[in-house]
Amino acid sequence: SMDGNVTWVSPSVTAALGFAESDVVGTHVIDLVHFEDQRLVRELLLQVHGNGRAQNRQIRMKTTGEDFRWMAVQARPLCSDAGQPMGAAWGMRDVTDEVAAQEEVERSEQMFRLAMDGAPLGMAVIGLHLRFLRVNSRLCELVGRDRDWLLAHSAAEIFDPGDGTEPLSESEVLLTGGSSSIERTRCLITGSGEPEWVRHSMSLLRDEHGMPLYFVAQFHDITEELVATHELSEKARRDPLTGLFNRETGIRAIRSALEDRAHPGELVGVMFCDLDGFKAINDSFGHQVGDDVLCAATSLISSSVRPGDVVARLGGDEFVVVLDAVKGRDGGQHVAQKLVSVLDGGYWVNDLVRVPTVSVGLCLAEGTWKAEDLLSAADEALYEAKRAGGGQFSVRELSAPDDGGL
Repeated sequence: SMDGNVTWVSPSVTAALGFAESDVVGTHVIDLVHFEDQRLVRELLLQVHGNGRAQNRQIRMKTTGEDFRWMAVQARPLCSDAGQPMGAAWGMRDVTDEVAAQEEVERSEQMFRLAMDGAPLGMAVIGLHLRFLRVNSRLCELVGRDRDWLLAHSAAEIFDPGDGTEPLSESEVLLTGGSSSIERTRCLITGSGEPEWVRHSMSLLRDEHGMPLYFVAQFHDITEELVATHELSEKARRDPLTGLFNRETGIRAIRSALEDRAHPGELVGVMFCDLDGFKAINDSFGHQVGDDVLCAATSLISSSVRPGDVVARLGGDEFVVVLDAVKGRDGGQHVAQKLVSVLDGGYWVNDLVRVPTVSVGLCLAEGTWKAEDLLSAADEALYEAKRAGGGQFSVRELSAPDDGGL
């Protein structure tokens, strides 16, 4: 009625709310509404009764218990045959389950936003065409771009195309059902131009019908982790005193040189080097001075070889130099002579002791040989140089095995 009292109610309404018809008829509609929605109902009554306008609202209606039900209310004015307002007709549809489901979605979305914004990892929601839909502040920091820049660009634009990833992109793998999620190491192109390595993971979210909606991606900064891993790897390959490659790495370098010769006829050279009289220095001045002499010798040997040649310490005062792509006997002998000339006994360490001369055994090989064959031949040549008085080099050549070997 115009005063807001209920004059008639259908059985479906009383069944939904749990009231008897007599409990509802004659009651003011405000008294049937959850107290938080009563102001909303007063505004609805004003629009329908006062202004003659139909209204749609979602309102919580009381039940016989302490609970309430969400109703989608459609209220329209009722008029007499003469056109005078008589009240309003309310139609109500129970939408409690729909509202609860929507609230659950909103709670989930809010929790996701809070988790995303506070995450220590870079995170993004990415559309099916790879445009950024949402990004967090950590991703902005990683990429060195602000939020507006990222939202105006696609995810493909922040990756280095030459970082070695597979030709089939992450999105295609997920969309074709090849995997439910992927994780790869990727290199970001940052605003400053500095590379930033990340562990990139991405998943595809689908609706209840299995149709793809969007991607969720995470970006975990692993730059420091990769640097630390590289440093550990380098330590495992290096001699701790001189910083040169160790024995195992030196032998691997010989194998690599044998396998990677670019042009037929090029030789692989191995120089086995030994400091003359080093034991006497250790015995006379102690191991600390001996270590200083080894480090000085390391510097002299490294300065004598060609760029790209590998210098390794085998142990004690023994060194090996791997000469890659030597053009003939003269090319190898030139390097050996330069090394002997540099370590001529004229370099002083701490104004106390000279770096001794060096004896060098040079092996030059062609054809198919093992690293151990070259090292053994260089060792024999070194013995010859030592036996001849030291401070000089001797050469052994390994021809193709089918030509008779040594």
